[in-house]
Amino acid sequence: MQRLADFAISPVYQGKMSNDILEIEVPKEKFANCLDCHFCADANHYRSETKCCDYHPIIPNYMVGAILADETTANAEGRKRALEKIQNKVGITPYGIIPPKNYSHLFKKTRDHFKKGHDDISKEIINQLKCPFSQKGLCTVYSYRGELCPSFHCTSVSGNFGRQFWKTQNKYLSHVERLCAIYFLKKANYPVDKLILKRINPIELKLENDKGELNQLKYDRIWKPIVESPESFYLSCFEMFLSLDQSTFESIIGFEGRILQDQMISQSVAFRNKTIPNFLKYIPGNEFKVQKLFSDAALLDYLKGFDGKKSTNELVRISLMEGTKYHQNIQLMIMNNILQEV
Repeated sequence: MQRLADFAISPVYQGKMSNDILEIEVPKEKFANCLDCHFCADANHYRSETKCCDYHPIIPNYMVGAILADETTANAEGRKRALEKIQNKVGITPYGIIPPKNYSHLFKKTRDHFKKGHDDISKEIINQLKCPFSQKGLCTVYSYRGELCPSFHCTSVSGNFGRQFWKTQNKYLSHVERLCAIYFLKKANYPVDKLILKRINPIELKLENDKGELNQLKYDRIWKPIVESPESFYLSCFEMFLSLDQSTFESIIGFEGRILQDQMISQSVAFRNKTIPNFLKYIPGNEFKVQKLFSDAALLDYLKGFDGKKSTNELVRISLMEGTKYHQNIQLMIMNNILQEV
């Protein structure tokens, strides 16, 4: 087991978030290994260069400030990239760094394609979606990544129980980041009637045209209420964040935030207790049960690989490399006595 705060929640939240959240223990997600990504096993795979980082996160204003304030060698590349984005102005808002409009269009198009069950996207297109903070498959702002990044795992060692926990954590972090960013804007006397309370949508915001070129007029308009430069403003947001005590933080995230905290704590129990065994064996004679639960006939051939000798990790990796989703149902198969622990 490992503490959630050791890898999935930024250290900046120490002393802000409840210890009940920071000290949640969860199993290690050994099926989803970013340092040995199954996508990279085939150089021709469309994600071999991006891994799952074909995504541009929304980095809230105070977290951008945290990146800028960290002048350590380990953070040098991430800080450099953040400064370059700020100087370029594209995707730079008082709420934080957001994806450019043309990026968001392309991202939506590819995800709509995936939702239809297609995976015939070119590597060239996916590479256009590579996170601006990714370098050689590693995150240059790892300690300050937020929102989806620490919550995303292509599969979980606890099946749907793990996926549900990570989904709730993503909701929680998105909620925290959005409300904290708005709180610091309000503290900076940003006009309340101009505040955007929902999740920032770059397509609706229209700070750039469809080619990704800055709309200087709109950029000036959204930044006009801020007397500081973007860089200075982000740093001041982080300073305000550091001054928060736990009580004020809890007040900012409100009732919904506390409900999400309680859900994470509750779901972490099943996450820990429903971990998929290291070795599993297919129980012969369950063909009818498999067909009743699943429509994919090819699943039976995959299941026969569970002979009690090959590790579950190895068989999950085979499924991931082949682009199937059989691994997502392993927990269900165990619960229905199709696979048993060896």
